[in-house]
Amino acid sequence: MAIRRKKLETMKVTLSNDNLSFCEVINQIENTNYNEGQGKLIALHRIRENSDYFLGYMNTTKQKGIPPKHNPRENTFEQLPINEGDGEGLGFSNVFIFDKTHQVIMYEFNKNGCYLASFRNYIRHLYNNDAEERLNLSFSPLLRLEAYQRMLQVDIYKTLEVKIATPIRPIQDFLDENDALSSAISTSQLLQSDTVNLKFDIKGRPLNGMPTQAISNLIRRIERLATGYDESIVEKFVICGYYNDIENDTLRKDEIDFLLDRYQKTFNVDEPNVLSNTQTHEKSTALFNVYWDCKGDFEILAPIV
Repeated sequence: MAIRRKKLETMKVTLSNDNLSFCEVINQIENTNYNEGQGKLIALHRIRENSDYFLGYMNTTKQKGIPPKHNPRENTFEQLPINEGDGEGLGFSNVFIFDKTHQVIMYEFNKNGCYLASFRNYIRHLYNNDAEERLNLSFSPLLRLEAYQRMLQVDIYKTLEVKIATPIRPIQDFLDENDALSSAISTSQLLQSDTVNLKFDIKGRPLNGMPTQAISNLIRRIERLATGYDESIVEKFVICGYYNDIENDTLRKDEIDFLLDRYQKTFNVDEPNVLSNTQTHEKSTALFNVYWDCKGDFEILAPIV
């Protein structure tokens, strides 16, 4: 057995339909298998639910590219006893908990399982198949409490800088929205460049800054690109501004890094070298304990997006 640390992604959940709750959506598609491509079958399952939270997990079955068993002493390889006809494969899970009051989800990162972007696509695809009104779902990362308080102090936004790795996979629905960010990515794809570097900057004395509403909209677009498709797309995301230092009666410069200043939590589990199950029970118990300790933070952080 070994202690394994599991990373949690903490996000604010937003739906395009105000008359619909996130739990109503996921309860409608619970236990439904979905082939997301690349030989992965995923499904959402509920562990328990009450008026405060929904605790569940995503189950992933990897059906392609399964490696053989290796004996290092004999240097021999052997096919694993997997019944392809029954859809068997390697099993992985991602546990998650959704706070109904604050509309915040804490989702386990598992590189072998279902990424957050795939989780979002799973929900949208299955729900929109039967829904009369198309649902748009977005996740926005929370900032650390200290970074959030610093951001609230900023009165004048002077610089926004973002570096984007040009996506290989199609993100046409994102690019169809006609704005500066979509135009830059489309041009980068056309030129077959590896990255896009954008910097919006107001020179001179810190008297005038960027429009707050425009900054907020651009932040939401960049966050959507990262959490809706692939987190590795956004390689840098920094905002610089000035706040009024009351004690010294002067303007001071501060910088918010939306990647480094994210609200980050982890939990630990005892994990054997060879697993007989995906340890959903152990992981969900550890996750719930972390969630319970974080509820007070959500009172402050949830309204940031």
